[in-house]
This record gives sequence, C-alpha cells and structure tokens, in this order.
Amino acid sequence: MELGLVRDLWISRPSKIGQWLWREVPSGKFMGHLWLTTKETLLGLALGSLAGLLTGFLLSTSRRVYRILNPFIMVLYSLPRIALAPLFIVWFGIGEASKVALAFSLVYFVMLFNTHEGVQSVRQELIGAVRTMGASRLFIYRRVIAPASVPFLVAGLRVSIGLALIGVIVGEMLAARGGLGQQLAQGASLFRTDAVMGIIAVLAVMALVANSAMGLLERRLLHWRPGVEA
Repeated sequence: MELGLVRDLWISRPSKIGQWLWREVPSGKFMGHLWLTTKETLLGLALGSLAGLLTGFLLSTSRRVYRILNPFIMVLYSLPRIALAPLFIVWFGIGEASKVALAFSLVYFVMLFNTHEGVQSVRQELIGAVRTMGASRLFIYRRVIAPASVPFLVAGLRVSIGLALIGVIVGEMLAARGGLGQQLAQGASLFRTDAVMGIIAVLAVMALVANSAMGLLERRLLHWRPGVEA
C-alpha cells in the first residue's frame, strides 16, 4: 500500500533502485566508469601515502627542521582542498590527473602526520639500547623504528582510503570525461533519483571492500600484537 508520504523525486523506491542496478551495473559502460574511479582512487592513495610516508620519516630525523617547516605544513594542511578542487581542474585538466592530484592532496598530510607521530612514539631507550650494540642508523630505522610505526601507518591508510575516494568523486562531479562522480552528477542533473541512489550504493560497496582489504592488511602486518588475529 502506498501512503504517498515520500515522492520518488526525493528518494527513489528500492524496487526502482534495484532495477537500475540490475540493468546498469553489468554493462560495459558502467564498469568502465567504475574502473576509472577505482584507478584514480588507488593512484591518489598510493602516491599520497608514499610521499607522506617518506616526508614523515625525513622530518622525524631532525626536530629542528620539523619545527621550522611545521607552520608551513599546517597552513597547507588547513587549506580546504575540496574547495580548491576547481583550481586542480584548471591546473591539471579534466582528465585523470586532476582527480589523482586532489586525492593525493587529501592523503598526503594524513600519512605525513601519522608517520611522524609513529616515529616519535618509539621509545628512546629502545633505540639507545640497539645503538649501544653497534647498530647503524639505517638498521635502526629498518628494524626498530619502521616496525614500531606500522600501527600508525595502518591507521593512516584506513582514513586515507576514504579521503582518496571522496577527493576523486568530488573532482569527477565538477568536471570529468567519466567516472562514478561524473555519472552521479549527471543523474542528479536529470533528476534520476534511482540512478543517484544506485551509484551511492555502489560507492558504499566500494567502501566496504576497501575497509575489508585494510582489515586484512592490518591482520597480516600486526599479527604479533595481542588481540589481533592473523
């Protein structure tokens, strides 16, 4: 029985959303958009994580350099990158580069701060004990500091993967040749609520898959911690 309390224009019926998913998701065109968004997200995540990790480790080697650069880092971090998305499109074009750059900018600072905090959390007496045994600086970083920082890095990746997807979707909604964000904006402009809700459902599944993958990675890397099942 229909009560007429909710209009299809506001939120589509589950049956219509299901019909749209059944019709569109298996199509080659939709899978192309899905692959494009996935590729841009993974590229932005990988590049931003690697750059943030390396910068965090480098800054942790000198507290003086970190104190000098910290104000500039905080200014850049405080900039609303989502609001700057139109500038990314002007700078890098409407192709993949602008979406990857936007995702990169969101991921980079999260990984930088988490890496730096992870290195700083290592107990100095532990480092001192290894150093007295004749260990080199490279050995200390590889065998002591890096493993101790893994929980912080995994936590940063958990946050970063969601931010990377958000950055890509926002960039695609503004200007793109394809991708789920572009399809989302197109569906909204045509008042296709079933398409909008269907794409949101696909994005939710992507987020669940990414979270499961991060959980698997966490169990593999942190199997030595109490309470973590391998």
